[in-house]
Amino acid sequence: MVSMKKRILVALLGATVALGLAGCSVASPDAGHQAVWVMKPWFFGHGGIDPTPVTTGRSYGALTSQAIDVNMLPQRVDMNFDDMMTKSGVPVSFHVVLAFKVTDPVKLVTQFGADVDDRGNWGFWNRNLDQPKETQPGYWHDARSWEECVRIGKLMAGVKGGSHASRK
Repeated sequence: MVSMKKRILVALLGATVALGLAGCSVASPDAGHQAVWVMKPWFFGHGGIDPTPVTTGRSYGALTSQAIDVNMLPQRVDMNFDDMMTKSGVPVSFHVVLAFKVTDPVKLVTQFGADVDDRGNWGFWNRNLDQPKETQPGYWHDARSWEECVRIGKLMAGVKGGSHASRK
């Protein structure tokens, strides 16, 4: 009789632990990453972002909470600017490389969001810093600025000849 009560007690304890762990969210960031808890309670308390990030390891939260993974390693963003028009009407192209590192994951999630698309591009970068994909075409105010552009282009290309060229 005692062994039967013991078995029932162990089974109830095991079921309680299993149900308790099944009702939790888990944050387990890898090395070089941190997780930020976003709490979304259904009934009691208030939601919000936990001000203490989860460093490498494992942490448990409520079933309704979400752990957002933030890559803390140095990042690199390449941007091409093609045919941007200067004030004098000369088209220029250049390539920019920006290197950055996230230092405060809670501030990133709170103020900008830490979403990443399927190609690995940061959502906050696309929303706040990246230029539009289509640049505005250059507008020539008079023939003199067009002629100056053609002259500079020919000088750079090493072409001999007059400065007359047809406009597009």
